[in-house]
Amino acid sequence: MALTENDIGTVQICCFLIKRTSPKLTASLQDTEIKMTALEWLKVPCKKDFLDISIILQIGQSFRWIYNPLTQEYLSSVNLKRSDCFAVVKLKQDEHHIYYQLCPSLKKEESQDGVLALNSQVQDLAQWVHNYFRLSLKREALFEHWAKVDLKNAESFYKLRSSCCVLHQDPWETLISFICSSNNNISRITKMCHKLTELAGTPLGYTENGVDLHAFPTSTQMISCLSEASLRKWGFGYRSKYIIDTAKLIQEFKEADKESFKSDSQYLYDKLHGIPYLEAREFLLHFPGVGPKVADCVLLMGGFGFDEVVPVDVHVKRIAERDYRFGSKKQTKARLEELKLEYVKYKNTKKKINYDLDAIRLQLIDLWGPHAGWAQALLFTKEVGSTSGKVGDAITKRKIDIAQEPTSKRSKA
Repeated sequence: MALTENDIGTVQICCFLIKRTSPKLTASLQDTEIKMTALEWLKVPCKKDFLDISIILQIGQSFRWIYNPLTQEYLSSVNLKRSDCFAVVKLKQDEHHIYYQLCPSLKKEESQDGVLALNSQVQDLAQWVHNYFRLSLKREALFEHWAKVDLKNAESFYKLRSSCCVLHQDPWETLISFICSSNNNISRITKMCHKLTELAGTPLGYTENGVDLHAFPTSTQMISCLSEASLRKWGFGYRSKYIIDTAKLIQEFKEADKESFKSDSQYLYDKLHGIPYLEAREFLLHFPGVGPKVADCVLLMGGFGFDEVVPVDVHVKRIAERDYRFGSKKQTKARLEELKLEYVKYKNTKKKINYDLDAIRLQLIDLWGPHAGWAQALLFTKEVGSTSGKVGDAITKRKIDIAQEPTSKRSKA
């Protein structure tokens, strides 16, 4: 069905306005190149006091957001539905709302189906924002619980409330990102993740400030476009082999399960969502470069629903030993013996686990409860003390401004 000249002139989809590129257009949309020229921002209620995206997006959970200090906006490509349906998205925030914007570039070959696809993407983006920032979770209830069970850090938790969010991220990208995180810092991980998209990801036809946006590459794209040698050239070091071998292994798993038709992210989600934690961790430990800490980061932040998981790294170990005196009690030794017996049936876990760190993980879960991973994320933020992310063409750090107002001034989430 061909669109009329009026249809081509102005097509409104939800809150997006598509304008014709020339007043003389008379052809159908198939012969017309149109672009979004007037983009509307949509918004969702969210108090910045309890979720500050300037901290959340650059504290070491996600690594591909680009901050524009002039507009105070964040830009990235995101996988809207785990089906490699990538879109270019902008985010910004005021005291009471998160604003989001779809940034499409319609190409002439997309015809009217491309217009209809935009309508679907707008709806998908609204759901994605809600899921990504876990907006259905009542943050205030978490702080009330932690105030009762953890007197040691109750005040610190509340002062850090603006960083209270464990992102619901794309499973495949999260796996690769945290393989890159091994013995690394946020700045270098950020550079690596951006380089992967640049080298192997599908171009999305959107450019801003000289930056061409790409989708995060699939395992197929990584295998065909990258090699261990090329990644080493770009500074990935020993992680180069892990990335390539992980891409090959997930394809082997999908083929063995007769699920090659699924995207990498959908396969991982279907494989891990809803199964017991120990089984999920055991599966992830198959992948090269994935140890217990990386596996726990993926389970916590990869959108699988494991909110209780506490990844234990040097920062969390220091917190546990300094603030809670974990690691030296008799009950810890008893628990270690229990773990050794329990892990006999988990081959990968038994091979890679550090029992002392795993005991700390369990003790923190006992202390903080079903959202222990969120509590860990807050104290990790305090311990690190700064964010690091891509700002324009550079990677910059910013010290976190931790709230100092007294308990009496607390507001509801």
